[in-house]
Amino acid sequence: MCYIAVNHQILIEAASDMKIHELIHNNILNQANNTVANLEMKWSGMDYTQYKAQWSRITADDSTSKNITNKMSEFSEFLRYASEQYKNAQITAVSHAKKISIVTGGTRYIPLHEH
Repeated sequence: MCYIAVNHQILIEAASDMKIHELIHNNILNQANNTVANLEMKWSGMDYTQYKAQWSRITADDSTSKNITNKMSEFSEFLRYASEQYKNAQITAVSHAKKISIVTGGTRYIPLHEH
């Protein structure tokens, strides 16, 4: 008998890990934003204005940084979805397998769960 099983708990753990990485990324980005904002108190002029403009590009909604954060979130959600789908598929497959009985030459072979 062949049995295929997916440990859906591993997918949940991977989703949680991905969410943690997303939170860490956001935390670091927020700390950097605060640092850039605090620089304005000690740094003024054209250099700071240019630096702040560049930093704004890094943190804009269409920036690579924001895209990474969004993709981490989407991947985490997908892993949770995949876990649930695998879990449900395994439950359904086992349920259907338990209902199978084989008749050969007039003899009925009953699945083990009915004994």
